[in-house]
Amino acid sequence: IITHRDVLKRLGSAPAGQWVASNFFLSDVSFAESQVGEAMAKGQNKRSSSPLPVTGNSNTLATAELFVDPLLRTPFHSVQEGVVTDHLASIVLRIRGLMLGTDEVIPRWTTILENVLDVAARYGALLDRITVEGEQSEIRLIFGVPHVQEQASRNAAGCALALQRALNNIEPSLHMAIASGHGFAAVLGREYYSPYTIISPILLTAAQLADTADAREIIGDEVTQHTTEKIFGWRSGNRKLESGFTMTGEISLGGGLSTRHQIARQIPLVGRDAEREQIRKEAQRGLTGANHLLLMTGSAGSGRSALIDELIGQWLTAGGSGFISVGPVHVPTAPYTLWIPIWQFLFGLNPESEPAINYEKLQLSLIRMMPDAESAIPLFAEVLGLTPNTSPMVDGLKPEGRQERLFSTTLYLLRQLAELSPLLLIFEYLDNSDALSLELMRKLVDGLESYPVLLCIEDRSNPTHSLASYFAAPTTVHAQPLSGQEAWRLLNHFLPDIPWPIHYRAALAEFLNIYDPTHADDAKAVHSPANIVALATVLEH
Repeated sequence: IITHRDVLKRLGSAPAGQWVASNFFLSDVSFAESQVGEAMAKGQNKRSSSPLPVTGNSNTLATAELFVDPLLRTPFHSVQEGVVTDHLASIVLRIRGLMLGTDEVIPRWTTILENVLDVAARYGALLDRITVEGEQSEIRLIFGVPHVQEQASRNAAGCALALQRALNNIEPSLHMAIASGHGFAAVLGREYYSPYTIISPILLTAAQLADTADAREIIGDEVTQHTTEKIFGWRSGNRKLESGFTMTGEISLGGGLSTRHQIARQIPLVGRDAEREQIRKEAQRGLTGANHLLLMTGSAGSGRSALIDELIGQWLTAGGSGFISVGPVHVPTAPYTLWIPIWQFLFGLNPESEPAINYEKLQLSLIRMMPDAESAIPLFAEVLGLTPNTSPMVDGLKPEGRQERLFSTTLYLLRQLAELSPLLLIFEYLDNSDALSLELMRKLVDGLESYPVLLCIEDRSNPTHSLASYFAAPTTVHAQPLSGQEAWRLLNHFLPDIPWPIHYRAALAEFLNIYDPTHADDAKAVHSPANIVALATVLEH
C-alpha cells in the first residue's frame, strides 16, 4: 500500500521500501504487517486478513494523490473503524448541462436527488459524495460498506438500472458507470465528526468510465461485467475505452422481486405457522421443478399479500429470481394485460418511450434470446402496441395460430431464464383479468415440465372471481383469519409495552371480542390482520 510521508513522520521511522514521487512511500511488506497497518489495527484489536496488493503503478499513485493526500490535510487522531475488502463497488452518476445558479433548476435537482436517494436506500448503497462544478454534477454511491456485501457488484448493477429507469424521463443528460474491486473503507476523524472514507482504485475507474458513457448509458468495468453476466446483459466494445462494457438490461428478473421484498412492510405472521411451513414446502417443490402453480387464497384483508411476501423472501434466499404482474383496475380492452408488464420487463421496454425506440429494443432482445426471432418480433410488436399496422407475418395467422406462437415463444423464454436461476412469477389482483392471460397461464403450467418455474396467483376465494376451478388440481395456501388471542398478540406487536387502563381493555374486549390473556373468560373471535393493523394505527394516533 502507498503511504503518505506525513504518516511516516507520525510513526517516527520509515519501514523497508522505496519512495515513489515526492510524497509517497511504497512499503516492501503487506499493509497488515506494516507499521501503518499495526497502528490502525490497535483501534480495532485485529489486523486486516486480506491486505491490498503492493503495486506501484500509475493507478495506485493516482489513488493516493486523489484520496490519501487530501485526507491527511485534515487533522484526525484515530481510525475508529476500518476494513479492507475485495467486495466493493461504486456508481458514478454524472449529469451534464445542469446549472444550479438559476431558480428554475433547483426543483429539478431536488427531484433528481429524491429519486437517487430513494433507489440507493433500496439497494443498500452509501452516498459517498455529491459535487457540482460548473455545468456538471456528480453523485457517487458505494456498495459493500459499512457492512461487507459479497453481492456488491450485483447490487450496484441493479441500482444503476433502477436509477436509469427512475431518471430517464426527468434528466435526459444522464451518464453512469460502475466499477468493482478491492478497497479500504474507514470511519476517520474525531468523535463528533466521523465520515466514511473510501480509498480504492475503483473510484478512479468508475470516473474514467463515466467520461466515456453516452447519455442514458451505463458503462461497467470488466470485474462488474464478469461478476454479473448471468444476471445482466453487457455489450463489449466501448468506443472510447477498451475496458468498458455497456449494460443492455437484465437477463434474469430478480429486480422486481427484490424491490417488493425490500419495500414490503414487515408485519409478523402471527398465527401463521402452518401456512409458513406449507409455503416452505411448496417453494422447495417449485425450486426443483416439481410444482408450477400455487394459489394464495383468502378473503379480503386476511393476509394473502403477507404470505406472498413470505414466499418471495424464501425464493430469493434460495437464489431464485422472478417478477410481479398486477392486474388492471378496470376490465381491459386489450388481451394479455397480465403478461404485457412481464414482456416489457423481459425485453427492457419503457412504457414512456416512443414506440420506435421500444420496437428496436424488442428486436435486439429477441435476437439475443432466441434463434428463431424473426417470426416472434412482429407478433410481440403487435401485442405490445409498438406498430400502427399489423405485419403480414401476423395478419395471415388465425387467432389460434397467434395464441400458439405467443405460448411457444413465452415458454421458450421462461425455460431459458429458469436455466440461469429458478423463476417465480407473481400475479396479483386478477379480478379484471382477461381470458387470454389466464389461458396462457394454464398452458404454461402444463408445458413447463421439470423446469424450476413457479406461478403464484392471488385468489380472493369468492364465487365470482375464484380461480380454483380454472386450473386442474391446483396447490393452494389459504390465509386463515386470526383467532382472538392471535389478534391480541398482533395488536400488542404494533403497540408494545402499553399499560392499558382497565376500561380500555374492557372496551377492546367488548367491541372486537378480542381474547385478553388477563381475562380467561373472554370469548375468542376471528379477525383479519388488515383490521388489526388499522385498529393499531387508530389507537397509535
